[in-house]
Amino acid sequence: MKQGKIQPRSGGLPWRVIRRDDGLTFIEVIVTFMMVSAAIVATTYSLFFGHRELTVDMHKQQILRIVQQETEYWVGRIYVGTPDDPNVIELAGSARTPYRTVMLDPNSESPIQVRLFYDPIITRAGTINPQEEIAPYYVVTVWAEWTEPDGQDFTRNRGNHVSLTTYVRHRVG
Repeated sequence: MKQGKIQPRSGGLPWRVIRRDDGLTFIEVIVTFMMVSAAIVATTYSLFFGHRELTVDMHKQQILRIVQQETEYWVGRIYVGTPDDPNVIELAGSARTPYRTVMLDPNSESPIQVRLFYDPIITRAGTINPQEEIAPYYVVTVWAEWTEPDGQDFTRNRGNHVSLTTYVRHRVG
């Protein structure tokens, strides 16, 4: 090895080029600023979007409980009712107009009006359980529609509503 000369590292550049520091250029500052700005915008949007999705999911869970309670109401009416209870008008359903409206979070700044519907309650002949005798049973479907405060609609036509279907027989004896 000769005296006074800087030998390049394995890979290429001499040490004096790597150690040399001329400071930051304007282009480097602008590029760094743009990268940090993009990261901040993406993070802020992600937090906003995530919060909104969690709020919508919480509303869906609350509405599912309401639909479950309504379904249990109709099952109870059919199970303990007389042969003419529920009556013919009630069995026809409310597919076009809501039969009940519930306010979700009534104390909040923007309460949500939940519209409850049910399909016609139909009778089918057959069995629910293969081990049981063949007897008629009813099919009950209850669903809810609502509009989020940001304007997003949850309707049956769009396929993003909350719905439950169950089967029930009259109480024997």
